[in-house]
Amino acid sequence: MRQAERPASQLFEQIIRIGELNKTPIKKKDNEFVANEQGTCPLCGGGDLEYGNTDLDGDGLSYEWECNICGTEGSEWYNLEFTTHGNVRDKNGNEVPSEIEKKLKIGRRH
Repeated sequence: MRQAERPASQLFEQIIRIGELNKTPIKKKDNEFVANEQGTCPLCGGGDLEYGNTDLDGDGLSYEWECNICGTEGSEWYNLEFTTHGNVRDKNGNEVPSEIEKKLKIGRRH
């Protein structure tokens, strides 16, 4: 059976399977964002980014990335804000956990 003769439902299921294999939706328009989420290529919507260099600048952090699906390159930008101190030791080397570390029972690894 030629592809044009297949019922529309079978063709749609095949397109869905191909999209799942690629982990990307069909691109809407060239040079237009289809997604603006962490870990997702903004042009093809794929979730297969390879991360490169990290840059710390003032109160921000950025990660360079390249999409392994469509080849687009860019950066993810993050704002940094103080949360708590951690891995604190007094002058005798005794661990002094923060409130968050106490709640999560996180200790410094030796």
